[in-house]
Amino acid sequence: MFEEFEEEIESRTSQGFAWVQPEAFDPSPPRPGTVVLSGFAAGSAKLLPTHRRTIVTVANRIRDAVRNLNRAQRLIVEVEGHEDETGDPAHFTELGWARAIAVEKALKIRLTAVLPAASRPRVRFRLRNQGPRRPIRSNVTPRGRAMNRRVEIRWQTVAPRTQIA
Repeated sequence: MFEEFEEEIESRTSQGFAWVQPEAFDPSPPRPGTVVLSGFAAGSAKLLPTHRRTIVTVANRIRDAVRNLNRAQRLIVEVEGHEDETGDPAHFTELGWARAIAVEKALKIRLTAVLPAASRPRVRFRLRNQGPRRPIRSNVTPRGRAMNRRVEIRWQTVAPRTQIA
């Protein structure tokens, strides 16, 4: 189903990443500072034109954040895939990863254009797959399901761990 991401999904799931069964419906909004790309087609990881425009904006904001780092700091970019709870649960893991990977790849391509080569190692990506575990809308309506088929992007500045003598 997601042949173009198959190798990447296999690699990440073999590293211990997995979807966890949701315990309860908790329609909590994304954390402050999170950029949300929603409205993916059901069963698809294909980026929409609106997603691509948002990725350009996010890449520019990441570029600006990198410019403000001191020499020891790094930027961690978290890309988190989400799914509605329709369809085959066996595909939740694949689909969440495929969406997160698609967004990560698009961001990296855009960052290549806007971020100097010397600054790129200062940006690290961390991908997660939540499956249908954290809905932001009810899955009862088509609009709610579309909102839950999303990728969330957030970033934070981190300093390297200090050595204790």
